[in-house]
Amino acid sequence: MEEKAQAVLDARAPHLPPRGLGTLADLYDPNAMPPELHHAHAELDRAVEKCYRSEKFNSDRERVEFLFRLYEQLTAPLLPVTPATRGRRARAVAPASRPTRTRTPSLPEVPKMPTTRF
Repeated sequence: MEEKAQAVLDARAPHLPPRGLGTLADLYDPNAMPPELHHAHAELDRAVEKCYRSEKFNSDRERVEFLFRLYEQLTAPLLPVTPATRGRRARAVAPASRPTRTRTPSLPEVPKMPTTRF
């Protein structure tokens, strides 16, 4: 796999500054990608496929989705589990059908005690 990844780097090196005048955006334009870079990426894709699946992926999208799902499975145990909070944000996103808390009108309001300094 390392050899295939290095082949991709080697294939694009002549096209980037200071030797070449292209940018990564230019190199990865599907209509202008150099054939040697396209071939190097195809070889790297096949190497990745062999590492994770016995059958080929049907598309680049399928390959990326598979790898991201695998990444999520591998990193999920590393994420901290935090309890849900019942702060302001939780109430802000609460469904509208829930009744809101209001002050009961029959209870008298408690007057504030004056503060005195000694």
